[in-house]
Amino acid sequence: MFAHPLRTPDTRPLGVVIALPVEAKTFARAAGPHVDVAIVGPGPARAAAGTRALIGRGVGALLSWGTSGALTGDLAAGQLLLGDAVRDTHGNEFASDAAWLTLAARTLAPLAPRHVRCLTVTHPASDRQTKQALAADTGCAAVDMEAAAVAAGAASAGLPFLAIRSIVDPVDCDLPRCVMAGLDAEGRTHVLRLLVALARRPWEIAALLRLAGHFNASLRALRDAARLLASSVPLMQTVSR
Repeated sequence: MFAHPLRTPDTRPLGVVIALPVEAKTFARAAGPHVDVAIVGPGPARAAAGTRALIGRGVGALLSWGTSGALTGDLAAGQLLLGDAVRDTHGNEFASDAAWLTLAARTLAPLAPRHVRCLTVTHPASDRQTKQALAADTGCAAVDMEAAAVAAGAASAGLPFLAIRSIVDPVDCDLPRCVMAGLDAEGRTHVLRLLVALARRPWEIAALLRLAGHFNASLRALRDAARLLASSVPLMQTVSR
């Protein structure tokens, strides 16, 4: 049984899989000797490799942390998500650990997290039509590129799994092509690449500024979540009072 959302039921560390370095910075308040963070880059293959590495280092539970895209119109930028279950493109679905999910929901209640089913894809869902089609096909409300790979690794190793994400692009927010051109394989933004791509597509400036605002809201939600998780009082201590 989880007594704290950042502590495994035994003495092993918590493994956290995060795609992007900027997402990892939001988890800094929650980091410590009891947490092993793997920054893997975007995509399910990288997430699976990072998950295997964490399992090899002896973690006792696995958390997927980062940003997601909305597949439904009721999820705004900055909305914190708790993944009740995650699904991959082959139709495999993995449920989050029920006790851990309940504890995380209680801890994060001030941020009003939404419980959703999440879909993990191999390529970004970059426009409204793609997102709406994915929602219709799968019944999922949010999309990412890592969570199901982490969940599959956890299931294979018999470890508890949980996904905590936040919305960066609402369903009606198309991702500008210049953004994708500016990213490297590790998920880092190269400013020169971005500027070159933007010079070729100057009409994307407005969309880029809109996305930047959404991204800041998403990262702020994750930082607030990490703060609450780090300051959570252990359940056993609460019960003993």
